[in-house]
Formats: sequence, C-alpha cells, structure tokens
Amino acid sequence: MKFDTKISKTEEGEHQVYGHTISELMQAHTYTEAVHLLYAGKLPNDGERMLLDTMLVSAIEHGVEAPSLYIPRISAASGNSVHTAIAAGILAIGEDHGGAGEAAARLLSRHEDAEILVSEYVEAKKHMPGFGHRVYKDEDPRATIIYRKAKEAGVSLVSFEKAYAIEAELEKQKGKKLPLNIDGAFAAGVLSLGMDPRAGKALFVLARVAGMGAHAIEELQQGNGYRRLA
Repeated sequence: MKFDTKISKTEEGEHQVYGHTISELMQAHTYTEAVHLLYAGKLPNDGERMLLDTMLVSAIEHGVEAPSLYIPRISAASGNSVHTAIAAGILAIGEDHGGAGEAAARLLSRHEDAEILVSEYVEAKKHMPGFGHRVYKDEDPRATIIYRKAKEAGVSLVSFEKAYAIEAELEKQKGKKLPLNIDGAFAAGVLSLGMDPRAGKALFVLARVAGMGAHAIEELQQGNGYRRLA
C-alpha cells in the first residue's frame, strides 16, 4: 500500500515533516509550531504561533457540562481506559457541539458578500454557523480575544472583516444581534493562518482532547464507579 503525501517521509532513518526532521522540531520548535507546520505546510512566524496558541487554548476546556467533557467521565466511570474515554468524548463532538468551526470557515470562504449570505440563510430559516450564543448576547469575549490576537499577529484580517460584516448584516435583517461567537472567530483564525476550512473541526478536537483526558483521569482518580441518571 502506498500513499501520496507531502506531509511526511523518512530518509536514512530520519523522519521528516514537510522537510523538517523530528529531531529538529523537538529541539528548536514548540508543539504549536509543529501543529501549524502540519496544517499549514510551513512553520509559523511569531505572530502566527501566538494566534494559533490563543485559538487552541480557547477550545481546551469549557466546563463539565459540555458533552465532550462529561461523556469521557461517564465512559471512564464505566470501566474504560483513558484513551477509550477520550475516544468517546471525540464522538460526542458534532455540528451542534464543537463542529461549527468547519462550517463557519466554509461560510467565510464563500465569495458572496455579507448581505447575500445572510439573506440566503434568513430566507431558508437556517442558523448561520459561527454566530449567536446562549449566554453572550452582545459579544463573545473569546471571539474578541482571538480577533485582537489576529490583529497583533499581523495576519490577514479579511476573514474577520467578513465575519463582522455578517454580524452587522444579521442584526440588520433579523432585528437582533447575533454576535460572532467562538466558533466563528476560530474559523476566521483558521483561514487567516492559511489552513483548509476542514482544519476548523480538526483543531477543535485537537485542543479539546487535552480537557477530555484531564476529566477522564480525574474521574478515575475519584473512583466514582458506574454513573447513571437519577
């Protein structure tokens, strides 16, 4: 079996990722830089690394109430190992929980302007991915932080500008504010870093796995045993 990939190869026993040996990456670069290399095909500059760091931290944990965090605990308490509990948590991620980043990135990648895009969703009575929040009615502070970091990073802000244009158009057409949320800002960040829209979901999972593992381990440490609804 042979795969056609530009990502990795092995020469003279040394494994390489886009031309950089694992030994080099281990000694001279951070984990975030290596992640950027994998998804963007190049090592980031300082600003790009800072932005990706911010994005990954934003998705690392969001309370035990989140399906992707309580599901691993339930799995662990049922007698499963940590990696099985993490796998269960990953399977809890869907378009309505954690998966909207990819859909939002695809939306922001479209060539139509904000007015046309919003009209399309309003007429179809569909929710626009990346906008609106149950708690944050005026501004999602996490989205604002990602946008600020993107400006500091010196990356292209085209996707963020389109996102905020959509936010304004949504308020105009629907008569209420549906702020750019963490998924939408995460998506804009993915595009600003030159990544494929599908990286929106992949990077969310990558970040959230850290939280899943921590919750699964704590559950096992507590020895709570089998959990069931009252």
